[in-house]
Amino acid sequence: MRVFLKGNKGVNLISLTIAVTVILILTGTIIVSSVSSLKSNKLRNMQADIDNLRDKVSNYYSQYGEIPADKNIEYTNISHINSVSEAVDTGAFYVIDLSAVENVTLNYGKDYEKIRNGEATTEEEINKLTDLYIINADSHNIFYVEGIEIDGEIFFTDYGEEEKDAVPIEMIDIKKVKDMKFGASSTYFLLDDGSLWVTGLNQYGQLGLGDTENRNTLQKVEGIPKLKKIYVNMYCVFTITENEEVYAWGLNDFGQLGLGEVGNKTLPTKLNITDVRDVYPYWFHNFIIKNDGSVWSCGRNTRGQLGLGDKTSRSTFTKVNINNVKDIKLGNEHSAILKNDGTLWVTGSSFYGQLGFGNNTDLSTFTKTSLTDVKQIVNGREETKVLKNDGTVWGSGSNLRGELGIGSTSGSNTFKKAQIENVKELKCEYGTVIAITNDNKIYGWRNEQ
Repeated sequence: MRVFLKGNKGVNLISLTIAVTVILILTGTIIVSSVSSLKSNKLRNMQADIDNLRDKVSNYYSQYGEIPADKNIEYTNISHINSVSEAVDTGAFYVIDLSAVENVTLNYGKDYEKIRNGEATTEEEINKLTDLYIINADSHNIFYVEGIEIDGEIFFTDYGEEEKDAVPIEMIDIKKVKDMKFGASSTYFLLDDGSLWVTGLNQYGQLGLGDTENRNTLQKVEGIPKLKKIYVNMYCVFTITENEEVYAWGLNDFGQLGLGEVGNKTLPTKLNITDVRDVYPYWFHNFIIKNDGSVWSCGRNTRGQLGLGDKTSRSTFTKVNINNVKDIKLGNEHSAILKNDGTLWVTGSSFYGQLGFGNNTDLSTFTKTSLTDVKQIVNGREETKVLKNDGTVWGSGSNLRGELGIGSTSGSNTFKKAQIENVKELKCEYGTVIAITNDNKIYGWRNEQ
């Protein structure tokens, strides 16, 4: 099988490097999950080559301003590139003559030596070479002509026609990516042109492609206006269009998409709500803030997590009685709001003490905690953590894996100070906490179990 890394307009040196990194690391369902450790090593070698070429050839261009004809060998009729005339790479292609670039050692691309040493001089001989990195004279796009064969699969960038058993993979120019979001084993790329490209798991229709089939290649989401924002968490997706419309799709078993009904959506569906500034999605309940500062919530409300004064779930966004809101963070069954005055307000489940009031009593309306001078909030699934302006970190709730950073795995129903100071930024994903200090050191905590 030949696995094509194919792009309509090619990718330049820098974007190819990052795009390959994205494919290998972030969208592992495309390549990494299907290859052995040996295969992964070979792909990493290709990435190392690209990194090397990016650094060296960028300096080469800076020095000469163009590809000097006397330092590279031009050829224009390569059998592996059949549709160059239809793309932006209409200029001549060159073998990268690394004799002009100092201290370059490649894992692949070794056939350039055969051209430089005169072993391949005719058009026929050149077209038989397969292990080449080539560059377009006009666009400076770089291509690996044939590819790396790994257990019968060949990975390469090429304009050639796809064989029937080929798996096409769209390559995105990283310079055109406006935003990138991740769900539960799914990936979303919002481009500068307002289009959305997706790949990964799709059991609830969270890719927005009209079905529940998983994807291992990037696919464009159709039937939606140009987008300016995208919000993703687990299996729910919300988008805001350039004309301020809101579309949502994915998991909707509690009405958390705000569409007025229960049932998953596999296609982008327009909400009957406007003037939305930001969306705060979670698994089963979601919040929005409108441009006027008002807060609205919908979804599961079995523990009062919507902050509406009851425990009735909602399938449409309903206004919450709170104002002056700076930020919102959601957990499995609790919600936290940071106000502009630095106070912290919470509602929902306190089963693990995550509300921080010294008890395990649920709340159904947002209630002010004892914490003040709060700079940032970062909820975990069953805990609430905050960063104060003095650089200290405080947390309350579940601590089974050391999420609170207090030196033990005992939970707390009051806010306790973590064993770290001088923090300027806090990150939390599924219990793992990352703290960046004012001297730019990075700390993390969570027990491995």
